[in-house]
Amino acid sequence: MNDRATDGPLRATVVTPAEGLDLAARAETADPAADFAGSATWLQAAAEVLGEDRLVHVALTDRATGELAGALALQSRRAGWRTGSPGRASLGWPFAEVGYGFRPRWFGAARPAHWLPALRELFPGHRLDLQRCAPDALPDALPHGFVRTEGPGTWVLAQPGSTEQWLGSLYGKHRRDLAKYRRDIQKAGGQWLDGEAADPALLDACFRLHRARLQDKGAQRAWFAAPVELFLRKLAQGTAGRGLRLSLLARDGRYVAACLSFVHRRRFKAFVSGWDRAHARLDLGRQVLYHQLLGELPRGLDEIDFLGGDLAYKREFGLHRQPTADVIAHGGTFAALRARAVAGAIAAVRSVRRRLRAEALR
Repeated sequence: MNDRATDGPLRATVVTPAEGLDLAARAETADPAADFAGSATWLQAAAEVLGEDRLVHVALTDRATGELAGALALQSRRAGWRTGSPGRASLGWPFAEVGYGFRPRWFGAARPAHWLPALRELFPGHRLDLQRCAPDALPDALPHGFVRTEGPGTWVLAQPGSTEQWLGSLYGKHRRDLAKYRRDIQKAGGQWLDGEAADPALLDACFRLHRARLQDKGAQRAWFAAPVELFLRKLAQGTAGRGLRLSLLARDGRYVAACLSFVHRRRFKAFVSGWDRAHARLDLGRQVLYHQLLGELPRGLDEIDFLGGDLAYKREFGLHRQPTADVIAHGGTFAALRARAVAGAIAAVRSVRRRLRAEALR
């Protein structure tokens, strides 16, 4: 172990990868409120993709009693030029680009006011870039040197109830449309394939449909990055037979829609979906999610989570926006000033580009 005492109630200590994964697994029982992001399965998949040396496992102990209070793991990076401190050692949540609701795992009462000072003291020279934190993980007043901004929101429905209760909560038109297009798919000869195994060929089809959908829209997402796709595949392997939900729709001998989701502690999380635009009249974007929910609600769900992206259909499913928070400690006054200067320059350049585009359209 390599530790550094803190002046606060908690002491942060770096532990070995084996110890860190053991703490994460133990916390699954001790802290049922913690999200899928940062879970033992999440960290194991991250270690397989990044290598164990890129994950930093931290134990939080009570300074007065020496008792274990919490645990977390961070991904080691080098800061990019946009931070104002290119090359600086930086720590953030593992694969934060696809996760939401990160926070320490607690073995007793949560201590939102104490873990950030302990982390800062353990890593005084690092940039701490803690994006997409669960808001309840943070104190009302952040420690000196930390800055909080609003993170991307997720779209969630808590306690949806039974299938009938959930459907009854939807607007009549939306409920009727979901049922109509499901019948249309059946009439068109569509066949659903559902599984809980991480079949490589079926995952290939799912990601291919996802990429095609976004490329048709001209959109870019983190899922396009090879390490992120590999991470999601490792997550699928790690949850096969328990939390993995993979559904595909076949028509005329080819797959035309797919969805990769995970169920963690009765929380349904839709991660990757895609469909063939040639079959747009069947409303496959909504239907692939609707199909999975119809299969999952009878098992009992505490939450439906469609992750980020403010899209109209998420409201039609009865979901509501749930915030996250980004917290950054730049690692010193000068580093914060440099970051502010770079951010100002980027904003100015973007403003000029927008003005030039507007003038070109006149």
